[in-house]
Amino acid sequence: MPGKIFTSLSLSLSIFVVGCANVATPKVTVSDRSINAVAAVKAVVQNQNLITVPANIPAVIYFEFDSFTIAKDQQRHLVQVAQFLKSRPDVKLVLEGHTDIRGTNEYNLSLGQKRSKAVGDILRLTGVQELTLEQISYGEERPVDSGTSEAAHALNRRVELQFTKP
Repeated sequence: MPGKIFTSLSLSLSIFVVGCANVATPKVTVSDRSINAVAAVKAVVQNQNLITVPANIPAVIYFEFDSFTIAKDQQRHLVQVAQFLKSRPDVKLVLEGHTDIRGTNEYNLSLGQKRSKAVGDILRLTGVQELTLEQISYGEERPVDSGTSEAAHALNRRVELQFTKP
């Protein structure tokens, strides 16, 4: 069993790394980033539980600078997430809020929490049960791009969706 998990994780990591090559382009739009952030199959290992998520389920929701408002195109992606969660009651979703490096640590932790709450609110409005969701904020602590360009900042303003078994 550990060999299968390692092989799946390696394949998923390889697909994710290849998919990320397109994400860091300077003219990335919100909808392009969201689509490119999802590999053909996304596998997440957390607490030793592997959840395979279909390719049409986004792994990341992006935000504008200093905002926790979810753009219309990102809301459409959350409808897909809600449909998946309702079809899989055995899956829990951890919403990890992130920010870019601008602002104080306290402010960014609060903004990351507001972002993860906003995603959770949309999912609850579409019928996802509260017990299925967990919200966390990492603020600026876990950037996906450590650069200082606007493109790097844009990639860091996000909520990552981690699908696990409860």
